[in-house]
Amino acid sequence: MGGPNRLMELLALRNSVADPPENHFLVIDAARDPSIFEFLHDNQDELTVQSLYKGDAASALAEVAPYLMALAGAETAPARRFLDEGWGKARYILLCTTVAFDDLRLHLRKLTFAQMPDGAAVLFRFYDPRVTRIFLPTCDRTQLARFFGPVTRIITEAADPSQALWFDFTGEMLETGIVDLD
Repeated sequence: MGGPNRLMELLALRNSVADPPENHFLVIDAARDPSIFEFLHDNQDELTVQSLYKGDAASALAEVAPYLMALAGAETAPARRFLDEGWGKARYILLCTTVAFDDLRLHLRKLTFAQMPDGAAVLFRFYDPRVTRIFLPTCDRTQLARFFGPVTRIITEAADPSQALWFDFTGEMLETGIVDLD
């Protein structure tokens, strides 16, 4: 058992002792491959998924926007297929939290822009696992608190897709680890 199967097994084990149990979500980077938007569109009736953008931006950037997808019922064919096929392709990060979908989406929407030193606002692709795994270790405590918000754990694929990286913010410091998925 490897990849997402092992990851889901570990999350189920973690949830068996969690009080309260955590909800699991993917933040999906639709810009990684045109087939992602097509998949989300084709399976929207079977998935709980919504763009992190809203209004005109959601319409104009729909094919390349970041999406939040609930993993409740990840045993269903579309969610399971997306997990399996996307691992190792920098398509998503996984979030653990006790908050509901809408509350998490509201928090994540605040992270889609970053302010540059000159004051300019730029899109921040925090949902790209290659960005997340480099960005988080550079943050100070205030930045981590803002970034994590209600999220208890962030999981990304490592540079070697046979491994997953996890990041927890305790309120004081960032804790990290590696999980072998093979």
